[in-house]
Amino acid sequence: MNREFTLTAVATLAMGLSALPALAEDFPRQSLMPELDGKASSFVGNWQMAFPESDPYFKGRVIYGCEDPMTITTDGDLVVHGFPDGPDAIFAVSVRDGHTILDLATEKVPPWEIVWVDENTANFHTVGVDGTTDWKVPFVYSRCD
Repeated sequence: MNREFTLTAVATLAMGLSALPALAEDFPRQSLMPELDGKASSFVGNWQMAFPESDPYFKGRVIYGCEDPMTITTDGDLVVHGFPDGPDAIFAVSVRDGHTILDLATEKVPPWEIVWVDENTANFHTVGVDGTTDWKVPFVYSRCD
């Protein structure tokens, strides 16, 4: 599976989920660990990617688990997101409105808005082509290390 397919599939799935009715869980819109915002080093490690348990359709389904995790490293101020089934994606890191922004450095796709729940958990929210953040169904990243 190539990187373009992986990124396109994840983005398409996320945009489709934005049409779902509001979930019972109210996800924070600002990081609970603001000291982690905007720092590429905050992301370093092996990560599981899953839907939230409150998702009415996928109910916590794991996309990438700790047995074959995503590996996130840094290259200076960039976050290098290694998918187990495809090439790396490289993101520029910035801070806006109490959360981290990851912009794909090599392609024109909407950014991700990251809200740190704690040092080992972050909610990755997609931003639609209209610039509106989907706060209803984040991807939940949990550190495996």
